Amino acid sequence: MSGMHDDRIKGFYIMGEDPILSEPDANHVEQGFAGLEFVACQDIFLSETARKYAHVVLPAACFAEKDGTFTNSERRVQMCRKAVDPPGQALPDWQILQRVAQRIGADWAYTTPEQIWDEMADLSPRFSGIRYDRIQEEGIQWPCWDREHPGEKFMHEGTPFRGKARMFPIEYRPPHETADAEYDLTMSTGRTLFHYNAATQTRRVSGLASKQGGAFIEVNPSDAAIRGIEPDEKIVIRSRRGAIQARAELTTAVPPGVVWMPMHYAEARANELTHDVGDPEIGTPEYKVTAVRLEKLAG
Repeated sequence: MSGMHDDRIKGFYIMGEDPILSEPDANHVEQGFAGLEFVACQDIFLSETARKYAHVVLPAACFAEKDGTFTNSERRVQMCRKAVDPPGQALPDWQILQRVAQRIGADWAYTTPEQIWDEMADLSPRFSGIRYDRIQEEGIQWPCWDREHPGEKFMHEGTPFRGKARMFPIEYRPPHETADAEYDLTMSTGRTLFHYNAATQTRRVSGLASKQGGAFIEVNPSDAAIRGIEPDEKIVIRSRRGAIQARAELTTAVPPGVVWMPMHYAEARANELTHDVGDPEIGTPEYKVTAVRLEKLAG
């Protein structure tokens, strides 16, 4: 994301993501998007990023509107069969990408998702034994080395897959930002049971919205009492990067000194408060540690 601010990145092609909600230091991210020459968003719904910054929106098909495969977290490759036609001008992702590729000179001429899968499997030994005719009834877990192989049920059964484990000892480093006299609480962020990531899909489901319809922040009752905050009171949450408003949910699920907030809500983006300093080893931002303070609404 920093490349938008130093002229390294001129444009973005976004599929199934909503960066102005999901990326840390959201206001800084928006400043970057505002300066781009071109933004294309390919999605099944109009995301906040698409609504505010896309020059082109390419309507994609959802899982029930296309054929193909899904690979789950246990490495199982499973068939996905089209149940209904996509609405309007929506197309499966592979067809959209192929049309774009053809317009810029690529000689792509796939006619089915199976052709694309077979090309990938031919080029990737770990997938080479998984073919559509083998996963009609039940998925197969990769690695699957040939057509006779059943697939590896356990990746590291008996011994690490690569032979010997490669260990990387690290020294503890304190967070980039910790609570202090000015911002005296530590905010952690995450997801809830009822919504997924930027909630582009889940907030459109009436049943889920009825369970959890708006932004909230979990506050320990002792911290609330010190600040005169009542249950369900709308308050201001402020960090060094911005301020948002949300309903205070008093709970002992968070310890004193810590508050917790979901990242799903466009009207109260938790990531307006988080910073974009990443872990020095892997670059992941410190979404879980942000110094904040709570304020009563003025007036």
